[in-house]
Amino acid sequence: MGQFEVEVQIANINGGDIASVSLIVDTGALHSVLSREFMDVLHIEAPYRRSVRFANDEIDFWDMGHALIRHEDREAICPLYCTDSGRQLLGATTLENLGYSADPVNGRLVPAEDLM
Repeated sequence: MGQFEVEVQIANINGGDIASVSLIVDTGALHSVLSREFMDVLHIEAPYRRSVRFANDEIDFWDMGHALIRHEDREAICPLYCTDSGRQLLGATTLENLGYSADPVNGRLVPAEDLM
């Protein structure tokens, strides 16, 4: 199994420009992660500060906001973290909100059924 990237479109939830970005699919990350620079271009606010625990048990505090995320014919308003460094990621809640699961063997997103 390996990592793969997908291209998504992202917009401010209050309207404005839409921009495409390639994100690494990371089902181990709770929320998606975007760079502060990318968020600033789209005027996406990150008014909340949340603690984040990493796999090495390190804890940091990251800013958090919401954005409209679109992939193919699906879109959803999703929570995301803002970072000054590191990789931009598509996290588990975004996958669930969009109704996808990750297929790492074939490097693609596949439609998933909602579980109730």
